Amino acid sequence: MVFVSGRLATKNVEVRRKMDSLCAAGRGHEIWVLAEWSHGHPGHPVPVRIFYGHAMHPDGLADLTRLRALAVGPGGETAEVSLEAGERDFHRAVFTPEREGIWTLAVEYDVGPLVLTPDGQWQRGTRRDAPDAREAAYYYQYAKTHIPVGHLGHEHHHDHGHAHGHCHCAGHGHDHDHHGEEVPFLGHRLEIGARPAFCRKGQEVTVEVRHRGLPLPGADLHVTWSFYERKQYPFQVRTDAAGRATVPLRAEGHWLFYVRCEDGPEGRDWDRTVYSATLTIFGVR
Repeated sequence: MVFVSGRLATKNVEVRRKMDSLCAAGRGHEIWVLAEWSHGHPGHPVPVRIFYGHAMHPDGLADLTRLRALAVGPGGETAEVSLEAGERDFHRAVFTPEREGIWTLAVEYDVGPLVLTPDGQWQRGTRRDAPDAREAAYYYQYAKTHIPVGHLGHEHHHDHGHAHGHCHCAGHGHDHDHHGEEVPFLGHRLEIGARPAFCRKGQEVTVEVRHRGLPLPGADLHVTWSFYERKQYPFQVRTDAAGRATVPLRAEGHWLFYVRCEDGPEGRDWDRTVYSATLTIFGVR
C-alpha cells in the first residue's frame, strides 16, 4: 500500500485541475472579462473579473500562470495590472487608473499546444508527443472590456454583480462616444472592437473584427448576454467585407461578443493555431 501525503495529494489535484482547464479550450471554452463596478475613479483600484467557460456561463478557472493583463488609458498610457487567484468562478485583474476617461482592460491566455487523442480525449502535447493524434493545435485567447473612469456623464452607482455575471446592472444611461473618446484596438492577433463602447437597450452597436491588424471579412461573430440562460450562443452574425457587423442590443444585461479563427501551421509540432477573442459591453439597460 502506498501512502500519499496530504500536501502531495493536494498538489496532484491542482495539477489535474490546471490540465482540465487547459484542455477545455479544445472543447470550446474561452475567457471573458467584466468589471465589478459600472465605473472607476482616478487613483482608486478597479477590479475586473476574469471568467472561463462558454457563452457567458463560467465553468472552472483559467490557469492563472498562463494569463497576462494590460490596462490602457484614454491617451494610450498603461497601468500596472495585478492578477489575483480566485477559488470558484473567476480570477481578478486589478489596476489603478490615474486619470479620467475610458480605460481598456485586456487579458491574454496562452493555453499552449493541445492534441486530441484517437480515443477522443484532449490532452496537453504536440504532434511530436502524439503522432497519431486526430488533431494538434496551439490555442491562444484574448479578452477585452472597456471601463469608464471618472465623471463621464453617468450616475455613480456601484454594481458588485453576481459571480456568474447574471446581475442587476447599475443605472448609468451613458453613451461615451459623445465625449470624443477613441476606443483603441490594441494590436492583438485577433481582436474585437465596438462602437459605441457603452449602449442602451434597443441601440445598435457596430462590431469590427480584426485579424493580424486587418479587417476580417466573413467571420462568424457569436453574441449573447448575461441573462440568457442557455449555455450556448443564441445567435451569430457574419462580418461584411470591412470586417464589421451591426448588432441590435434588444435585452438588458452585459453583452458578450466572441469570434474564433485559425492560422495555418507555423511548424511541424501542430496543425494550426486557434485564436479566440471576446469583448464585453457592461450594463445595457
